Amino acid sequence: MPSSEKTSLGLNNWKAQDKPAREDFCGDNTLLDTLLSGHFSDQSLHLTNEERKYLAGSAAGTYEGDGEAEQQILLPFVPKIVIIAQSSAAPISLSGAVTEIHAGLAAPSNGTAGVSLSGQTLSIAQSQSEPPAGGQKICLNQAGSVYFWAALR
Repeated sequence: MPSSEKTSLGLNNWKAQDKPAREDFCGDNTLLDTLLSGHFSDQSLHLTNEERKYLAGSAAGTYEGDGEAEQQILLPFVPKIVIIAQSSAAPISLSGAVTEIHAGLAAPSNGTAGVSLSGQTLSIAQSQSEPPAGGQKICLNQAGSVYFWAALR
């Protein structure tokens, strides 16, 4: 017969003089199975295999612009595509007669203006002078601005 003492999970907590019975072990096993099954199937606590596979193929982060003509960021793997965007600006905006670019995409073979990818290295650009009217100003490394990036395998 088990002790009247129980663990925090409600399992039997035998003392040295106790004589465990089969039904005590079976009851403990049933309780453990119920608790663990509920925990493992809780989708809010655990990822499915499909979610794990999806997330293993991506990475994300931020960088702060330094105002230089180019900044390079070493990514954790060689991606198929990288997306970047300034956190406090629209992807494209007009400043007078100049189009400012605040977001971009890059793939191993090409990218939008101001963004390129070579292996694990993401290169981003910042225009160093004002373009003529009707031109584009690349604003992907503005000093003090925060940018988000997401890389996909």
